[in-house]
Amino acid sequence: MSFAFHLFVETSHAPDPSVALVSAFRGFVDSLRPRDVAGRAGGIEPLLIDLRAYSSDRELLSNAALALLSQTKQVSLFSDAGILPPTGFVAELYRRVSHRILPDVLSTTYLRDVTEQIFHDQRDDQWLANVPIEQWRELIALLQPDDGNACSLAKKQLDLELRNAVNVLSVRLAALGLDNALLRVYPALEDYDSPFLTQHKEIQHWLEAPQLDDDRAVEALGAINALPDAMHAMVLLDQCRVILDRARKNTAATGTSFSLTYLICRLSQMISRTEVILATFDVSAEASASDPMSATRLTAYATLLRDVCLAQARRNDIREHLTQSMDLVALRVTENAGRTGDHYITETRAEYFAMFRAALGAGFVIAFMAWAKVLIGNMQLPPLIAVFSVCAMYASAFVVMHILRFSVATKQPAMTAASIAASLDLSRDEKTSARMERLTEVVARVTRSQLAAIVGNIVITLPTAIALTYLIWWNTGSHIVSPEKASKLVHEASLATLAPIYAGIAGVVLFIGGLISGYFDNKASYSRIGERLRAHHGLNRVLGNAASRRFAHYIENNLGALAGNAALGVMLGLVGPIGYALGLPLDVRHVTIATASLGLALPVAYVDISLATAFALVFGIAAIGFINLAVSFSLTLMLAFKARQVSIPERGRFLSTLWLRLRTQPRDFFLPPRESVAAQPEAAPASSSDATTAGALIDDVPEKSKNNA
Repeated sequence: MSFAFHLFVETSHAPDPSVALVSAFRGFVDSLRPRDVAGRAGGIEPLLIDLRAYSSDRELLSNAALALLSQTKQVSLFSDAGILPPTGFVAELYRRVSHRILPDVLSTTYLRDVTEQIFHDQRDDQWLANVPIEQWRELIALLQPDDGNACSLAKKQLDLELRNAVNVLSVRLAALGLDNALLRVYPALEDYDSPFLTQHKEIQHWLEAPQLDDDRAVEALGAINALPDAMHAMVLLDQCRVILDRARKNTAATGTSFSLTYLICRLSQMISRTEVILATFDVSAEASASDPMSATRLTAYATLLRDVCLAQARRNDIREHLTQSMDLVALRVTENAGRTGDHYITETRAEYFAMFRAALGAGFVIAFMAWAKVLIGNMQLPPLIAVFSVCAMYASAFVVMHILRFSVATKQPAMTAASIAASLDLSRDEKTSARMERLTEVVARVTRSQLAAIVGNIVITLPTAIALTYLIWWNTGSHIVSPEKASKLVHEASLATLAPIYAGIAGVVLFIGGLISGYFDNKASYSRIGERLRAHHGLNRVLGNAASRRFAHYIENNLGALAGNAALGVMLGLVGPIGYALGLPLDVRHVTIATASLGLALPVAYVDISLATAFALVFGIAAIGFINLAVSFSLTLMLAFKARQVSIPERGRFLSTLWLRLRTQPRDFFLPPRESVAAQPEAAPASSSDATTAGALIDDVPEKSKNNA
């Protein structure tokens, strides 16, 4: 046992014993903290070994813990630690940054501040996260003190603070459960008694009843099992959780916002914390009058201790706050109607070849895009005007291609995050192997769909660009690109340059475009853009009622795709100029645009191209397409995993399942199924994930939500 507590005993007569006690605990934890916290698998096993062997150390640590509990206020620790703050992202980030620059003055009056002082090392969160729950359970069991006046007072103080924390959490749940944002996506809450309100009434009834620490109540009731429990409150809290799950699913039809996602996560955390605290008062058949600490209570105390200690160790961690906020952003982006991404995942042979035909159209347009970019460069415009012109041209071309239902290669995977997350939601209750098989099927479908788009783009954009160059030469007598420019364009398509890195940057840009699409898909649903356009008097007067309804319907279902395509065009046009302005090697290489640029250059530079160079160009274009697809799709998968909290072991199993599928059934990743899936629905249930998801979501939407949607 550390000498820190012996020091506390010696200094307990000091002018401020509470400061000595906190210092003793701080020194004690410092002595326990392993040097290699990340690789430490033993947790607090050395402490447990000592406590098992020496009763004097057990008694010393137990008395110190009781003293700490008896002289601190604990409600804020139990009701706030580990729960999203009401202030929001920006205010909390400002608080943490300010604390890093000028730390707070921590008090010894509040247990929350004391816990933060004890677990003060930046590595404590890694250490505590690696402590198994079984070790927390054993620690609490070993530290159970013998009955005595000091012990009784400390336990009553702890129970009182826990009950007050339950009361605080219950009041907050009742208030936030009637928030307008939640009622908007789950209006049925107004049609019957909300469990968010009834749980507060039930918890108030439970708080007013005699509790386990009331000896006279135990004697009057005759048996410990006759004491009131919180089972009814637990049932109501579970109903609150069910409503939150349904509200989250309803956002697929009604859209969502960051504030709503934040609210649902905060309410879920409050419900979980309330359930854990109520479980510490559990009175079950396992308990007896002589030993009221049942296994359920012991586990609840261990869970509560672990959660609050870990939360306080992370309270001022900026990186943890950013990670948690990114999790919320991922959840918000993937919780939408998925209008943008579903049709990019082909299933049948007919859909596969429809994707190929749509890619042919996009390849034709992109050849003219590349020609227009060269034309803008030849006009010797001022730099800012030239950049604006290229961005506007790219954005307009991508929007036109979407309106014409053309498909640009490698753009679509970044827009399928909602569909991938939906496939994970659909199989949440299945075994891990079944979930990974379902996800592997989605990945195979996306991959073969994008290969069809890449081939469709390239086989038309290259000859179109070459033909366009010759056509201009025949009409004007000069090529659209100079020999120097042609050599530069040919060189940019080879892997001897930074093309692989630029292709990766393009993949990131494609991913960001997908996020923007998801945002505006949500915006269209949550803000009811379609309904507002249909009710717009000026629009109805100009277009007429029928045309206005058609326009509103189109915008309602395509706002995300239009915004995402426009943003993608702007970003593709901006990256290169930004890199040039900053003196950094920044640029983008998109497989179809690079192929079109190569097509413009080949009629001018073909005499300088050897057979080896030709093979290098083919390999370079293929590598650019692969990197575009791999980066954008990998980021999309990571987003879906983060949004649905897929664990690291599950991700490893997914990679194993994906590799096994690629080795045993490689055809699934390149070619469509031999027969229509529609003709054999029973043979591939996993392939119907999109339709099943839509049906499941509709079933969960209350009637009012369906009408509003």
